[in-house]
Amino acid sequence: MQDKANQNNYFPVYLRFDTLIEPDNINNINNFLKAFNKNIKSQLPDVESELTWDDNNAKISCTQEFKTFLSHIKKNVVLLLDEVNEVFNYPEISKNFFAMLRSWYEESNNSEIWENLRMVIAYSTEYHGKLDIYQSPFNVGLPIELKEFTPEQVTQLAYLHQLEAEIVTPLMSIVGGHPYLVRLGLYKMVQDELKIKDLLKDAPTESGIYQDHLSMLLEIMENNPKIKAVFCEILKANSPVRLPNKNREVRQLEAMGLIKIKGDLAEPRCQLYQQYFQDRLC
Repeated sequence: MQDKANQNNYFPVYLRFDTLIEPDNINNINNFLKAFNKNIKSQLPDVESELTWDDNNAKISCTQEFKTFLSHIKKNVVLLLDEVNEVFNYPEISKNFFAMLRSWYEESNNSEIWENLRMVIAYSTEYHGKLDIYQSPFNVGLPIELKEFTPEQVTQLAYLHQLEAEIVTPLMSIVGGHPYLVRLGLYKMVQDELKIKDLLKDAPTESGIYQDHLSMLLEIMENNPKIKAVFCEILKANSPVRLPNKNREVRQLEAMGLIKIKGDLAEPRCQLYQQYFQDRLC
């Protein structure tokens, strides 16, 4: 991605957010934005700034600093923000940080300086349930989703993992073409010498390889009663269902990767989700 930015005469600034998750940085939004600003500044040419950071107005200070950077750099700047979902576990920080990014995006409609900024934000979609989609940067711009793997692609991945092609159909019967679930299954079969029959038997249980992923989603559901209620309707339907009055919740479930929408009909994304969540939510 950085090479692509350079080829297009952009100035790339890359930041992995797991590097910002340290005790001192996540105490409050002021400390977090100071760390964010420091990491960004370290990758930019020396820019003199006479601004004084205001600890009581961290978003304003960070925005003013970044505006100064943009005005001094002769190229368009592209922020490459990776592992952004690491911030979702800190609601107060994520709410303020993403609202700031959203304001930067919207400022490009009013200010020539902000037109020089591009943002590429990479994150795991299952965390969508922790956000207000109408106050985040994730429902503006151009979304690019990692599509479901096809059987041919999973077969190729199995080959690269030195696994027999016979595991492809049973694996996809439980997780479909879900990229993360497929890759984790293949990895565990190689790393832990896990047999496909054992993977399938334990997959929707507390001892299965997907437990961390599933329990995190379960926690989000339990904290969002409206989303949980709509998901239960879909799980209980036993066939694709139309929910015309629940559009917001349906879209959030789709954004989280829990359901598929075909036309006006919604259904669980895969059998793993159907089995695990129907037993625990409904």
